[in-house]
Amino acid sequence: MSYKSVKQLQSVVALILGVLVAVQNASAQQLPKANTGATQELPTNTEQSKKTEVSAEKPKSGHEGIVVHGHWVIEVKDPDGTLAVRREFENSLVSSGASSLSQMFLGQVVAGDYFIEFGYGTTNFSNVCNAYNCTIVTSLSNLGGQYCTTAKDWSCTPGLNVTASKLGSVTLAGQTVAAIAGTVIYVDTVMLACNDSGVGTNQGPISSSACATESVAANNYAANVFTSTQIAPIYVNAGQQISFTVTISFS
Repeated sequence: MSYKSVKQLQSVVALILGVLVAVQNASAQQLPKANTGATQELPTNTEQSKKTEVSAEKPKSGHEGIVVHGHWVIEVKDPDGTLAVRREFENSLVSSGASSLSQMFLGQVVAGDYFIEFGYGTTNFSNVCNAYNCTIVTSLSNLGGQYCTTAKDWSCTPGLNVTASKLGSVTLAGQTVAAIAGTVIYVDTVMLACNDSGVGTNQGPISSSACATESVAANNYAANVFTSTQIAPIYVNAGQQISFTVTISFS
């Protein structure tokens, strides 16, 4: 994701303050950090964090607010390209994502990289990727890819494409092939942000592009679930292609 695109996203962060009130009842959704001692106060969680559907509370009558949406399209195709399943649904900002947005607004952190995670659960190898957790990352060498590959028994598929519109929405799109038959019942988007003062290889202030390629060894980042939901089961056979497109927008 280019520095200019992230700046476009940050330009609308000022409008997001309304959603920070709206997320009073959201449950924190976060991933574990590969290292300890992060330099910013982005909340973290354990690898076995429960995947739950969390929706931002609607603004009360008489009050204006901004809602962050995650519009998903999931398609499952047979090896010959035949469409087997198409599913569209919405999910919403969770409290860890709201925390990241507020810190971006205050200039404390800079968004750097993203990934999508999905599966059936994180307690066994029943996921379609035949691993503890299934992810699609931008690149194995980027921050998200490094984060994924340092986690124990995660499946890390590169090729996630991240684009931003002039209106401030961000689209994440990627695909993978099921290693085994299984079920998808949860999906998350995850944002990795760096401390704006910078440490390690990138002494601050740090840019978005520098954050995206930062080394996990620098320990200058946190990975927080941004949007998350549970869905009606999608059944997938081994060898089928699963594509994900999520557009994060504001209204």
